Amino acid sequence: MKAIDALTINDEYRLKKKIVEYEEKLKDVPKVEQLESHLANKILEQEAIKKQLEKIQLEKVNDITLDEFRYNGLRLWNKYTSEKSKDMTPKKYILMLIDSAISCIQGSKGE
Repeated sequence: MKAIDALTINDEYRLKKKIVEYEEKLKDVPKVEQLESHLANKILEQEAIKKQLEKIQLEKVNDITLDEFRYNGLRLWNKYTSEKSKDMTPKKYILMLIDSAISCIQGSKGE
């Protein structure tokens, strides 16, 4: 069919036909502005998701640290109450508190 078109149809008609074909193809292609806008929205969504994930991870770490702190505090309290009934010198009592505090700190760091 193209060979016949080349022989029978003038150049102006062929150019107009090609222009119409290209215009139809352009209608099917998304506009660059739409793609840029869509991409920007996706980037914003991704940033929001990252911030939310960081917040959740931080809350989880804080919860674990708080739970460990409570556990270590209870351990310290139990040790204090069990040792309180014994006759302790002030020096032994202070050393026991220091030892318990160090244990609490190491426990909260995950060591």
